Formats: sequence, C-alpha cells, structure tokens
Amino acid sequence: WLLGGGGALGAVVLLVAAARPTRGAPRAALLGLASAVCFATTAALLKEAVGRLGHGTAAMFTHWSPYATVGAGIVAFLLMQSAFGAGSLTASQPALTLGDALTSVVLGWALFAETVHLGLRMLPEAIGVVLIGAGSVGLARAPTAGRAWDASARGGDGTGELLHRLHR
Repeated sequence: WLLGGGGALGAVVLLVAAARPTRGAPRAALLGLASAVCFATTAALLKEAVGRLGHGTAAMFTHWSPYATVGAGIVAFLLMQSAFGAGSLTASQPALTLGDALTSVVLGWALFAETVHLGLRMLPEAIGVVLIGAGSVGLARAPTAGRAWDASARGGDGTGELLHRLHR
C-alpha cells in the first residue's frame, strides 16, 4: 500500500500542480486525470476494506482502509467538480474515463497481484480501451455537453448563474 498509495498520491499532487498555471481545456484534462486517479484509488481502497469483512465487521472498521476510502472519494469528487468547471466536458471526460480504467489496472497489478496477460490476449483489451475512449469523446461532444447548453442554463431564473458563480 505504501508503493501503490504513495504513487497515486504523488501522481495526483503532480497533476494538480501542473493544472494550477494552466487554463481551459488543458486544466480540465489534468484535473480530470487527477480525479480519475483518486476514483481508481477509492475503488482499490474499497476492495481492501470489503476484503476484511470475512474476518467480521469489527475487523473492517478497525482497519484504516474504510476511512481512507472516504477521504479519497471526497478528494476525487472535488477534483472532478473542479475539472468540470475548468473547461469543456470534451477535455475532462476522456481523461476521467480512461484515466480511471488505466489507473485501476495499475493498482490491481501493484496492490492485489492481478496479472496483465500480454500477447494476443491484449488485442481485445486494446480494442476495449479504444472504444471507451471513442465513446467518452463522443458523449463529451454531444450537443447537451456544449457551451451553448451551459449558457442557456445560466439564464432564466438566475439559478444557473448562481451555481456558475459558486462553482468558480
């Protein structure tokens, strides 16, 4: 956990630091990727916590992992909201979707001794990654994800404008 958790924390800190001086799409992508690393870490921590249930609920709740899960989840959510507010969904969503999946694979390998089979078996996995990426880019480019929809949401009763100001 020191290697996996420390690596994830280091990656998040570096991504957030790199995002600070940038604006627009690059900032949204970097924050989306940082959020993805946190979400993948949350999933790994939850797997660790739930894995202790076989020894009883006391064994789970006296271990550090459920509390770290909550902390990582909160940070992941805040980073995701920051990514959505920093730029277009087209920039943040692919980084969030693909980053979560790829980080989960790395954490599974590093923390739970899961294996990654190379060779011809990689072809369907690579196709899956490409399809996930294409799908998330396609969804992010949908008309309801564009700036025109955001601008109309800020009009009307003023609620959208208030939410927009609070988010920034």
